[in-house]
Amino acid sequence: MTLKKAIQKLTKDKGIKGVAEDALEWNLTLKKVKQMDKLKQFSVGDVINVRDYDGEDYEIEYYWYENNETEVEIKHAVVYVDSEGFPHYVTIEADGSLRTYASSALADMEETIDECAAVISGEDYDVTKSIFLDPDFIDATILQDDNYKPLAMYEEAKVEKDKDMKEDAIMYWNFKEHNRKLRMYTETDRGRERFYNTLDIGSTVFTYEHGEMVVKIKQDYMIVFDCGMSRLITLRYSLLGDYKFYSQEPEVLPNVSVKFLLKYKPKKK
Repeated sequence: MTLKKAIQKLTKDKGIKGVAEDALEWNLTLKKVKQMDKLKQFSVGDVINVRDYDGEDYEIEYYWYENNETEVEIKHAVVYVDSEGFPHYVTIEADGSLRTYASSALADMEETIDECAAVISGEDYDVTKSIFLDPDFIDATILQDDNYKPLAMYEEAKVEKDKDMKEDAIMYWNFKEHNRKLRMYTETDRGRERFYNTLDIGSTVFTYEHGEMVVKIKQDYMIVFDCGMSRLITLRYSLLGDYKFYSQEPEVLPNVSVKFLLKYKPKKK
């Protein structure tokens, strides 16, 4: 039997499974050693990024500002390197402070290797991690920029977000005043009576819930509205106060934080 045929016969034998598992274990061990060596490249003061990998793509966490996510990735700082050369890092908070709880890059890497083993063996797994120097930190190091600030891009993002929120707040108040002029009030008996008497068959009103509503039937203090797409809504006179009606289509108010709404609220004339 030739060597080639002998190898082919061996690979078909179930006994080769144990050899393959041993090889897999050794490969993972070697991979772990190589990954561990890579971790020793980091030093105290390095700014790093830590990303999770779900098997398809990297999950990036971003800083938030005024309940809105920015496009600035969360950064971490290496604060300690142990006697074996492995770094420990903390998250840089949005205000520039450092989170008091430190994470171990070695623990992250061991978790990653274990999850890789689970993937290879066909078991379920959660996520793996990737740890690398922050690109902005690398640029600053190369350029020897002593004024490097990890959150410089975040501060720029805040300025841009403030501008956007200011515009949205002004737009909000303008739209609100516009909608107020279109409002057909039905909260009071007098308001409901005025509204009911104003409508005729074919009259059109608007609500946020149903959009355009055309009066189809009006009799015995009951109104049937045609809302399009074969949708009919019947409202008795007593229920008219449950809706906010408008004579024209109202503007949709932008989502703005209370802080900016109060800051840019128009002063009463």
